[in-house]
Amino acid sequence: MTTAARPADGTVRPPRRTRRALDRLYGFAVTPRGFAVVVAAYVLIHGALRLWASPNIGTDEVEQALFAQSWAWGYNPRQPPLFTWLLLAAYAVCGPGVLAHVVVKYVTLAAMYGLAYAAARRLIAAPALAALATLSIVLIYGFGWGVHTGVTHTLVMSALMFASLFALLRLVETHRTIDYLLFGLATGVGLLTKYSYGVFAAPLLAAMLAVPALRGAVLDRRMLLGLGVTALVFLPHGIWMLTAGADYGETLAVLGAIGARHSYLANVVTGLGSLIKASALFLAPFWIIALVLFRSMARQTSATARPWLRALALALGLAMAVLALTVLTMEVTYFKDRRMHAVLLTVPLLLFVWLDHRQPEAWRLRWLAGAVGAVVTIAFVALLGQALFEPYTCRRCWLHMPLPAFEQAIRHGGFERGTIVTADEHVGGNLRLGFPGARVLTPTYSTLDPPPIGGGACLLAWHARLMGDGVPPHLAAFVAGRFKLTPAGQPVAVDLPMLRRADRIDRFAYLIVINADGDCRPR
Repeated sequence: MTTAARPADGTVRPPRRTRRALDRLYGFAVTPRGFAVVVAAYVLIHGALRLWASPNIGTDEVEQALFAQSWAWGYNPRQPPLFTWLLLAAYAVCGPGVLAHVVVKYVTLAAMYGLAYAAARRLIAAPALAALATLSIVLIYGFGWGVHTGVTHTLVMSALMFASLFALLRLVETHRTIDYLLFGLATGVGLLTKYSYGVFAAPLLAAMLAVPALRGAVLDRRMLLGLGVTALVFLPHGIWMLTAGADYGETLAVLGAIGARHSYLANVVTGLGSLIKASALFLAPFWIIALVLFRSMARQTSATARPWLRALALALGLAMAVLALTVLTMEVTYFKDRRMHAVLLTVPLLLFVWLDHRQPEAWRLRWLAGAVGAVVTIAFVALLGQALFEPYTCRRCWLHMPLPAFEQAIRHGGFERGTIVTADEHVGGNLRLGFPGARVLTPTYSTLDPPPIGGGACLLAWHARLMGDGVPPHLAAFVAGRFKLTPAGQPVAVDLPMLRRADRIDRFAYLIVINADGDCRPR
């Protein structure tokens, strides 16, 4: 029997056979073929786990299910429409359901890793470092864990960030017109993912202007051609923004908690502190692991010309300076860590571009790969445990609500199509998938206006365990204001066993409004 070796210093190492197996796995994973296999296995396993975990959709997904009822140039003043379009396309192929959401998420995640790796291979000479630079993204909390529990627009933006970077790398190397056009296309599509994408693209171009080896590619007349493509791609949504009647200044004020403190100094101190905190939280635990493993290498010097290292570092500094400037000029006091992707997502890549000129020892890289493997394993086990044990302790229980059974109860009650108005977005988003032939509205998104169905019935639905058996007041007020309708009829409450815990009963209620037509207009 193989036992663990005990060196003279008293530490215990894995058995030699285990070490050899781990070394072979590491050696395979950092090859181009191995990287592709690892990423494919990662997204397929997590996609399968998500499909097994729950038939419901969760927090960020319910919003998109409600918006994805029709094609439009815009849906929500806070977010551009690209993710909603991707979801509508997935509905057309897979049908409205959790499968479409899983396909969009994990295909996008695989594309992001693929594009990040393609960029890393052009920036980093050593293939193993390029693979580790990409896999290290898992050490960012939002990707090691958060991407599996939420995230919609931000994930697509992350993929387009690396697509734009890859296009820039190509045009610097080749100076071909097609690469300028591809950069313009990637940038235009990137602006359709999240408005904050501009905080990535603009500082990067500005940083390239400051680096002599890269400046010529940006000042080439064909860059205007590429940026023209960007403008054309974004133009239809831009027109929608101007005509939607949204107060974007107020939206920014709410998101940034502008002027939340009693004085300018208090706002600045709070804002800068929030920026530092959000940055540290976004990059954790990556920055902690990197600091432990590579801090001692900071004393090494390199005379190698590194134009892209300088550009990426300068772009990071410029983007952070822009955010700090909003604190000083607009008194922004709140930065959320999950909104820092446009600024900080390239930090792992930046680190490995820096390491590429310093030839780090193999043991450091193996420890980093081990940290990646540990985070992946812990996240998978935690997601599995969440699916199995959360129904015992959760309060709202979004992923464990017996919504498929509630849909059947509604059908048995006589509703098949028409208009559904729900008291909250979680019930509404899931009923949108259960009744693809109905339109669904909710007070949460009061400006949502999918086209009328015509025919059918008007149905109100809510989570009675949380809101009681009677029509919730805010739901009644929404119906009265939107449709000039006072609902008539008797609500029906149903008790249903919670998913994966049959002894815990959840309660829902619905009302088929007898004095309204299928568009919820008074008869």
